[in-house]
Amino acid sequence: MKKMICGVLTASMLFSASAMPKAEAGFGGFLGSVISSIATSQAKYQQEHYVYSWARSADLQIGNVYKGELPSEAYRQKFSVKGTSYLKTVENKNFINPGGKHIFKTGFSGDLEYITAAFNNGASYYLETKGKKKVVEKVLEIDGFRYEKNKRINSEPDKSGHQKFGIHEYSYLYGDSVMYLTDKKNGVKLPERCNLVKLFGKDYIAEMYKYGGSDKIEHWFFFDTDTKELKFMAFNFYDDEHELKLSRLRDVLEFSTEIPDMSVFEIPKKYRKADK
Repeated sequence: MKKMICGVLTASMLFSASAMPKAEAGFGGFLGSVISSIATSQAKYQQEHYVYSWARSADLQIGNVYKGELPSEAYRQKFSVKGTSYLKTVENKNFINPGGKHIFKTGFSGDLEYITAAFNNGASYYLETKGKKKVVEKVLEIDGFRYEKNKRINSEPDKSGHQKFGIHEYSYLYGDSVMYLTDKKNGVKLPERCNLVKLFGKDYIAEMYKYGGSDKIEHWFFFDTDTKELKFMAFNFYDDEHELKLSRLRDVLEFSTEIPDMSVFEIPKKYRKADK
């Protein structure tokens, strides 16, 4: 028998429920009955496992199916991994496990991980920092070639569509990303689900995607119901038994076509602007 997933209501369970009449009637009824029926097993499992779902922490509640224009379409028309764009996110500080500690780090004070992904025509920048100063990882790619410390490290250009630059987390918001184009070519319905939801007690439009139709990887995007602005990004990964193994929730700090100073990267000489 498959084990109960981490003592939480997982995103996939909730979305499956959203297709049922009782779930669409409101936010609370179906959710309450599910919690009641599995509470005992969940409590025991939660003591033994440490993967804690953002859906549970954020008190995700699924409402009616959203039938309007997809908020993501505006982003796909505006942004491109081959054009100029800038996206900055940070771990959500409310996403904690029952012991009050962050799942991936020991705490929050100065330790939140920021991820910056910038795309400027042929160049891609990926920067991950701990707090706002300590650089955890930084990668520069130009025309498919990766550079570290001003030296090219791959002999053949990478044609993956910037998959090494955090684009997996953001892929479906870029209309020319490899993941989006692959699913589109294969006729995969995008998104897998789109519902009105409550997250941290506020209303959002949620789009959820499963890359390649896989049941292992879920990408979630939460948009403001009024402005359609992207507010949160989430990710779930399951094993073959559909047990939750990785769960992330990030706040979107900025998403624009203006790229800030990226001087933290060492630009190869041939790509540097000539001195005036």
